Amino acid sequence: MRKITAAFSLLIITAFAQAQGLGSDARSAGRPVAMSRLPDIPDDETVRIKFLNQEWAPGKVTFKNGAPDMKVPLLFDEFGEKLYYLQGGTTMEFNNPIASFKILLLIKGDSTYVTFRNGFAPIHKNTGETFYQVVVDGKFQLLKCKAKTIALYKDEVPEEQRKESIKELMYAVFPDGQIVIIKKDKDYLYNLPKYGDTIRQLAESKKLKLKQEKDIVELFEYLNEQ
Repeated sequence: MRKITAAFSLLIITAFAQAQGLGSDARSAGRPVAMSRLPDIPDDETVRIKFLNQEWAPGKVTFKNGAPDMKVPLLFDEFGEKLYYLQGGTTMEFNNPIASFKILLLIKGDSTYVTFRNGFAPIHKNTGETFYQVVVDGKFQLLKCKAKTIALYKDEVPEEQRKESIKELMYAVFPDGQIVIIKKDKDYLYNLPKYGDTIRQLAESKKLKLKQEKDIVELFEYLNEQ
């Protein structure tokens, strides 16, 4: 089929308008419609908000003992380190030890599976059973974890204050298995044992300021590309 040229299209439109008793300019006499305001992007969902609101989310659970994976609706109590699933309208706990799970959350307006994993070396008050959110996976892993405080467990503490007492920390797991806390500070990162020089060279070559979380995420993505 041949392409219809713009001139030929205009001729057809004009002929049609005249046949209908309309002027050739009638095609442009329509009333403009005001553009409606684009909807706001909702706030990112978190496992904590889901748990407080008792909103189940689709998920997938992997076990340490090789038991078959389970795809079930999940709720995660990140401070109690408890993962629950829904079965026939009943809230259930897992019998098999959990290695990792993925849960569907709304992030930046898109539905995204967020991964949580345990089994890392103990650090601070965290044990091998502590679940971390996996931000960057690979040889160099970037993790997030909520710090636990006594205030979270006191009923008399208002919800607003509980939110303020929650601190999210970043950790890294390096190829040799060591886990370290990560700070948004060049001097700190450049002096990390064994990997500080590598981080310095990479940050300088990629012009990363390392002052924001997105810079840290990029750094670890680049580390895994080496």
